[in-house]
Amino acid sequence: MRKIIILLVIGAFTLCLATAVSAEWKPEKKFLKMVETNIKGISTSNGPGGGVGNCKVIQRGDADLGWSYANTAYDAYNGRPPFEKKLSKVRYLASLYPGVWQVAVPRSSDIYSYKDLYNKRIVPGKVGFSGEVIGKSLLEVYGITYDSIKKNGGVVNFVGYTDSAALMKDGHLDAAMFVTSCPQATIIDLYRPQLQAGHQAPSR
Repeated sequence: MRKIIILLVIGAFTLCLATAVSAEWKPEKKFLKMVETNIKGISTSNGPGGGVGNCKVIQRGDADLGWSYANTAYDAYNGRPPFEKKLSKVRYLASLYPGVWQVAVPRSSDIYSYKDLYNKRIVPGKVGFSGEVIGKSLLEVYGITYDSIKKNGGVVNFVGYTDSAALMKDGHLDAAMFVTSCPQATIIDLYRPQLQAGHQAPSR
């Protein structure tokens, strides 16, 4: 098993819609638990999706509520990539937590910038998820596409957080990209072997 370290934490995507709110107003905190049991006439189910896919599901009328990020909902409503047309039925209801963009690489990696990913084995996220859209966009800023990575001998896998961690621990992955809460369990799991071994985090 290879040693893993978290190298880059690049920018916090708070991803919240700006709202003018009185300084005296404070939201009431409630947890949405047991919705189906406690609210008469409500039927709930949980299914696969992702920020992009959930917006499409809402547009089709197959669901009334879906989890996404504010920037993804904005792109959906305005028909911006990765959406091919405007999803006029989508509305942004609430912000639940800030999403932080994070990239993990092995401690021994020679990756110091996105430009170094041109021929690496990467996971930008699962197709249909907001993180994959962000990762693809950031790579394109450096002139890198999924096709160019493959042509240069690299590999692009579209798997979730758990599978990303497993691939990296087994030495089959050079970089994993995440947009999620911070701290995040998968990233902590990657970093924990370093803490147990008494290693200090690198300064880079």
